[in-house]
Amino acid sequence: MTDDNTIDDDFEAEFVFTWEIENFSHCLPWLWVRSPTFTVESMNATKWCLHLWPKEYTNGIHVEYYLYRESNDNGPEAIEVEFELSFLDADGSPLTRKITTSSFEKDDFKGFAEFVKQDTVFKNRSTEYLPDDVLTARCKLRKPGAQICRAVNSSASSSIGVESSTFEWVVENFSSFKLGDRRMMLVQNTLKDKPSSTLTLSLTGEPGEEELQIEVTHEHMNKPNLTSCEIAVVDTSGNVLISKKDSKYLEGTVWKFPYFLKKKNLLNAESKYMQNDYLILRCDLTVSVGVVSNEMYGYFPTEIDDNLSYLSVMSNDEGYSVVESCSLRTFLENLYEDRTFSDINLKIGTETFPVHRVVLGFRSPVFKAMFERDLTQKDIEIYDLEADTLLKLLGYIYTNTVDELNWEHALKLYQAAKEYQIPSLKQKCSMFLKDNVDPSRGCSVLLLAYENHDEELTGFVQEFISDHDTEIIHSDEWKELKRKNFQLAFETLQFLYLKKIEQKT
Repeated sequence: MTDDNTIDDDFEAEFVFTWEIENFSHCLPWLWVRSPTFTVESMNATKWCLHLWPKEYTNGIHVEYYLYRESNDNGPEAIEVEFELSFLDADGSPLTRKITTSSFEKDDFKGFAEFVKQDTVFKNRSTEYLPDDVLTARCKLRKPGAQICRAVNSSASSSIGVESSTFEWVVENFSSFKLGDRRMMLVQNTLKDKPSSTLTLSLTGEPGEEELQIEVTHEHMNKPNLTSCEIAVVDTSGNVLISKKDSKYLEGTVWKFPYFLKKKNLLNAESKYMQNDYLILRCDLTVSVGVVSNEMYGYFPTEIDDNLSYLSVMSNDEGYSVVESCSLRTFLENLYEDRTFSDINLKIGTETFPVHRVVLGFRSPVFKAMFERDLTQKDIEIYDLEADTLLKLLGYIYTNTVDELNWEHALKLYQAAKEYQIPSLKQKCSMFLKDNVDPSRGCSVLLLAYENHDEELTGFVQEFISDHDTEIIHSDEWKELKRKNFQLAFETLQFLYLKKIEQKT
């Protein structure tokens, strides 16, 4: 058995099954996610599927990942199979993979109870494992010792149903609200992707120390669901003053949202929470109801030429298929180094960069739109990038790699990748920034993530700041952050405060 976390991809298979799962971060805890069934004709027409147990099972630490043989195939009672299970990144390269050989009877599953840590997938490296919240799982199969001359590829997709709604609740005459009173907010949605919901507000606790109790119900309460809700107190301009976010696995019960507001604090004479005795609550409600669709895309044979074994080694670091991608990668690298056939120039000041429209247009929608404005144009001025940043951006577009990346390059390339809509490069820069952030750099990354609406990176840096709060908040970098974006500094302090409160409770 091999646990291989490199991006080598040298397992020659007679059958490859690739499965994309949309909205994977919203999968339900304690429930399997099962792929569509696929048939491997070369293995006695046996039928298989993949099983994932993503969250909150056994030790609650690892994602479980299994290959399952169906009970209703016409194959032999037992069959020995060598197989590789992997999770892929946005470019199709393995992030985590494991290989083993097992004998499968009918209605039998084998695999890995500790395939990868849940925090790796859902938190620490979510931008790699879940680009656009899509997990790509792959299974490769072959009979032990088989001579592989043809691989059959099959793919499928599943979608986890997610419904979301955002609404504001204005509670009038809040100062007169007392123990025993109840206020209700009914949100009736007619759109399929927005759940109908009811919020009920009451007070609990001793007089003078009453806390707000908010109960949440929605139309999916009668079946297993994962409900996430963020409730915020906002001012009349919509600015968030204080908020709390939580999630709960539910079935047939009313959800009592955790306490985080006291009436006396809201009514305090110096409080900013009340607006003419109005309490304004903004509610963001998301409901996941499990897998709602599965689709198979067919079977596609691929011939394998033994003469390409050397090229296979050359292409391993990109994880592409042997037949098509290795030659294409080599071709693009040569094209980048030899600009003889370039058909347009990008210019920054006095520097000129000969490039190929078809390559840049294919990798970047922004370049594509830029070139389509005038197909006869031979020179385009670039005003929003420095020459060194453009050079590295072009290097990535042609070769899918970034050479000699440092902190300043990563900051600038992250911004460039966002502006030119190259998400895989943005992810690589994000991971570099996470791996190399320190207390002196935290504020600059936080501002970058916030201004680019990168919630995942923003949350990561805020967690980092909470671990180094004393050092960072007393630094010159924090003072500069407050000067540039006071709202962001305020929201980060609020995050730190709420986290400390949660730790105490």
